[in-house]
Amino acid sequence: MDAFDWVRDDIEIKFRDNGDIDYGRFLLERMDTLNRLEKALRSVEEEYDSIREDLGLTNEVRSDQKEDNLRLLRVSVTENAVKQSLLSLTGPKKQGLVEVGERMTIHTPVGKPFSTRIGKVGNRLEERGRIRAFYKEYKIEDEDVVILEEIEPKVWKLYVDEARREHEAKVFKQMLEDL
Repeated sequence: MDAFDWVRDDIEIKFRDNGDIDYGRFLLERMDTLNRLEKALRSVEEEYDSIREDLGLTNEVRSDQKEDNLRLLRVSVTENAVKQSLLSLTGPKKQGLVEVGERMTIHTPVGKPFSTRIGKVGNRLEERGRIRAFYKEYKIEDEDVVILEEIEPKVWKLYVDEARREHEAKVFKQMLEDL
């Protein structure tokens, strides 16, 4: 029994004990509806991201292999990825730079290194809590580019592409001045 079922049963018992079972059922139906809508929304968001990716509208940046055979992955982060604390490596996977199931130890400027692997669904890193902390600390937004740089085999450094951020800020500032 998950937390939702436990809360649902608890509410039903409380309203039955107070003799107001109709209102309790009304609330439970509303909770069920919200739960179904939330699941549907997640499904629509994932389908939306998938279609954008299939059409090449992900603003993904090219990754590459460095001279020392270590890899440098540039990933454009979507709004949905930020909301759900996801880091998808579909672009680098399509380029043949990473594989599903590949294990990684990732160092970030925030907290201790963590281990994760590339999951089958969406080619995403399975560790989401540390990705969430990284996104929050660096105020990652839609279309920001993050870099995963392999510093030794299977050991990576995750950071923000600050040069791109600064360039975009400069271009935006120039656009405002031209108005």
